[in-house]
Amino acid sequence: MSWLTDTSRALSAATKLVLHDREGLKDFNNTLPGFWHSFTAIVLIAPVYLFISSINWTPESTGTIAGYSVARHLMALGLQWAIWPLIMVFATRWSGLGQHFTRYVIVYNWSNVLIITALSLPALLFRIGIIPVEAAAMLTGIIQLGTFYLEWYLARASLDTKGVIAAAVVLGNFVLSVGILRLVG
Repeated sequence: MSWLTDTSRALSAATKLVLHDREGLKDFNNTLPGFWHSFTAIVLIAPVYLFISSINWTPESTGTIAGYSVARHLMALGLQWAIWPLIMVFATRWSGLGQHFTRYVIVYNWSNVLIITALSLPALLFRIGIIPVEAAAMLTGIIQLGTFYLEWYLARASLDTKGVIAAAVVLGNFVLSVGILRLVG
């Protein structure tokens, strides 16, 4: 299969899961090549992530692009993309869920394309001047809360685990994200 066909299939499977259709789990390529292919989702995520990171989020802003370091933001994204699966390989083995590690990473990687796309909506609306910064911040907060729930659901489904374990996974991912952003400043 071509990259485009595999990617389309994976995004369709991720969409099914987002809509709480657990049959989506079966539609992913849950093989070792599918695992490695899922890391190519960063090609779709990086431009959107950089767009969101480049917005000047001050109230007096008109949405103009802020002075920022592309390299710094790409480094943060790359670190998150590399470190989280390494943490999860040990966490899933330690918790007895190692047999679901590959599926979790595949679901996590492809679902993040949908998550970052949803998070870009307020940035886009603010950037083109449709909504003020306060509305963008509120909308971003609402979407972020929804993504925490979605990440919990995806972890619970893909790891086939209890809600409290899935909540720990989401919390760990959040703590890592904040830590990396502080590190690369």
